[in-house]
Amino acid sequence: MLRKHSRNDGFAILASYFGMVSLAAAVNSGPVCLTGIADTFGLGEARMGLLAGAMFFGLVLGICVSGPLSDRFGMKPFLLLGAVGQACGLGGIAMAPAYPALLGAAFAAGFGGGILDALLSPFVCALRPDEKTRAMNLLHAFYCIGAAGMVAVAMLLLGNHFSWRTVFAVGAVPSVVAFGALALSPVAHAPPSVRATYVPLRGLLRRGDFYLLVLAMLFCGGTELGPAQWLPAYAERTLGWSRSMAPVILLLFSMAMAGGRLLGARLARTVTPERLVIGAALFCSVLILVTSRPGHPLVSVCSGVVFGLAVGTLWPTTLALAAGRFPGGGAAMFSAYAASGNAGGMIVPWAMGVVAEYSSMHWALAGVAMLPLLLAAIFLRAK
Repeated sequence: MLRKHSRNDGFAILASYFGMVSLAAAVNSGPVCLTGIADTFGLGEARMGLLAGAMFFGLVLGICVSGPLSDRFGMKPFLLLGAVGQACGLGGIAMAPAYPALLGAAFAAGFGGGILDALLSPFVCALRPDEKTRAMNLLHAFYCIGAAGMVAVAMLLLGNHFSWRTVFAVGAVPSVVAFGALALSPVAHAPPSVRATYVPLRGLLRRGDFYLLVLAMLFCGGTELGPAQWLPAYAERTLGWSRSMAPVILLLFSMAMAGGRLLGARLARTVTPERLVIGAALFCSVLILVTSRPGHPLVSVCSGVVFGLAVGTLWPTTLALAAGRFPGGGAAMFSAYAASGNAGGMIVPWAMGVVAEYSSMHWALAGVAMLPLLLAAIFLRAK
């Protein structure tokens, strides 16, 4: 029997949606401005990749710290800290005088985002315990909506000759809005029914399937965030798009991801999470290879956009599957999974930058195609 939803539940979930939009604005400000930042500070591909990696390193650390602490002290203070950290970090990037300061500010923005990333999913999943896959896909669809909105605003600003610094300053605004929404939301603790079945992380560490899902989240993060971080630079430097038009591919990619997550929420009523992940992962691998083909710019752009539709459901559906497998895992469990996913988002953009610098972005993209194949293999083994 489905749990009856209260009005307070709805308000808390709405605040979580605002938080997810702010996280998307923070994460997607960088890819749109990456080439502009490189020109300002004279960066090569490897140092450009390190900048994206610094934000995701902050994400992973924020996730690891906040999950266990929120299980003990409650979610609300940490959610507010996450929103503040994002706003300060993005403002710091906008004012950074040199590359080291830029890395530090990117880390701060990532740390705040990591807190939100760790806590928003377990809270919404606890409020919708009987429809986890649908709830996770809907929540994470707002990440894509926020990403598309951020890219559209950045394009408007860059197209009217505003600096990349202005883009980051504007990107901090959703974090301020999220702070207000979360401050008014009654999200201090998880619902009593969830607290009653709480299982400490040390108990999960004795389960082999826990580690298998950690590995699956690593592949989800690398598959989604690696190509996404490099798409605008790929469109500009490899496909020959102008700097003001290159973010269009990330905008379309984000819109397709939102559609993929909404579709995943709909399919959750009739398709098992395992089958949904396997089908989407195999489709992702094919589309990445098509996108990486040199000499076919239009085909590359179209397949890159459709790739967003396929990859969208991987992360939230895998999280929902983990929540169903370990219903009493708490925020610490979600922290472990989110940390693994964002570790993929930290490692893969950097690795792609290194491969691109010594070979080409075509090969860097093609290499990512093995990640969804490994993800599909995990779930085929688990069936």
